[in-house]
Amino acid sequence: MRPFHYRYHRGGFAFASRRLNVLAQAGDAISTARIACYLAGIDDSHEETALTAVHRLPMGHWLLWSPGRLRIERYATIAADSVSPHEDFVRGFRERFLIAVDERLHAMPHLGAMLSGGLDSSSIVSAAARRHQGSQLRTFSFAYPRSAAYDESDYAAAVISKYGLAAVDVDMGNLAPLDGLAGLADGNDDLFFAPGLPKIARLLSAARQIGVRVMLDGHGGDEVVSHGFGRLTELARERRWLSLYRELRGIRDISGESTIGMLFQFYTRQGMAAKARRWFEQRTAARRPTQSADDAPPLLEAGFVHESGLEDRLEHWMGELRRAGRNEPSQHLWNVTSPLVARAFETLRRAGDQAGIELRFPFYDRRLVTYALAVPDREKLRNGWPRSVLRRAMEGILPPKVQWRRSKVDFGSELSMGLVRHHSDLLHEMLRDGAAIGEYVDLAAARAAVARLIASPHSAGLDFFAVWRVAFLALWLDNRRASVGAMKVLS
Repeated sequence: MRPFHYRYHRGGFAFASRRLNVLAQAGDAISTARIACYLAGIDDSHEETALTAVHRLPMGHWLLWSPGRLRIERYATIAADSVSPHEDFVRGFRERFLIAVDERLHAMPHLGAMLSGGLDSSSIVSAAARRHQGSQLRTFSFAYPRSAAYDESDYAAAVISKYGLAAVDVDMGNLAPLDGLAGLADGNDDLFFAPGLPKIARLLSAARQIGVRVMLDGHGGDEVVSHGFGRLTELARERRWLSLYRELRGIRDISGESTIGMLFQFYTRQGMAAKARRWFEQRTAARRPTQSADDAPPLLEAGFVHESGLEDRLEHWMGELRRAGRNEPSQHLWNVTSPLVARAFETLRRAGDQAGIELRFPFYDRRLVTYALAVPDREKLRNGWPRSVLRRAMEGILPPKVQWRRSKVDFGSELSMGLVRHHSDLLHEMLRDGAAIGEYVDLAAARAAVARLIASPHSAGLDFFAVWRVAFLALWLDNRRASVGAMKVLS
């Protein structure tokens, strides 16, 4: 939940578990590698921070410092439980999930819970309410007009009605995606990517105003339970085309793609066509040009890409990602142990600290995580139902309307339109000639991305995420320049 930041040199050792500026010195250099990876959308290091002199202790490690010596070793790992293949996995998952929720309820009557209407938050709220009077647990939901594409109130209402919960709807109309981030992009802490954070901050603020001090959050459900989509690749690799077809037939309602079309894609990657493609690639590999600046990630300045060593890190990261995606178990483990896990916790904790609320995450109970990793692929994706083990484990607890819900709201267009509606002037200002961000970003390419975003915010896609990162970094750099002059040297 909190980082362990530290710096060391011949004169001593300093550490802190909050902001980087506690350890920063006026002469500290900004980490070009960290900024490059941030703008490229990858996070491949458990140790890097935005300042080269300040490091993070990786998850599950301990540190021993003595003058002239620093020792870091792993003390804990995350691995799948050893269980019988004949285990009743639905029952086992249910037992551990209910315990994980129960052990995080000791805050009545100051306990609240986020309730989006999705599978994760609804499962936590239902599990919490099943043993306690509904009136003791207050839920907090995003509120939109009934006609809005983001309205999930029907699903949240099913949970509220089943348990008689005290519900609070928090209006999300006219939300500005960068509001409230100035304090987090002050140049004195690490970089983070969280476009939806202002929404969470507004909800937490509303909860704190009525006395909530602890909030249950469904973060981590996707990673811990796993959709099981790696099973599709395994079925294709094993040439089990009929089984693959059956799973894809169920998934089509989620993906919006045709079953035959998806099946053909898997066949071309794993079938005879894939063998032919690999043969051709091997024959032509020697004639391929080496990677050049033209292959740099969008918006990044070419010279900066080379200086930061981003090409090598991208190549290594993509290789690790491909290896993790070879099967469902390795992909599942990657999702719960990547550096993004710790950074997400730290970012959410900061939002909670700002509101004066402690966030608790039942899905990341260690016992549940290690058991979920042991769940066979066939139990994660079953008859076209992703995260099937959680759905079946919640039988009788979760309203069927939510339990067997296939849809999931994409808030990307809402955030894109909010960025254009509220921050167009800022987007143009941050890309002015001579702006600090120009050292790292190709200003012409960034301006073109902003123009596309403004012209078509409904279909911004990757442009929105790239522009959001640039906007946050621009705020961070401007604020850091202003604060460095007043910074005291750490004694």
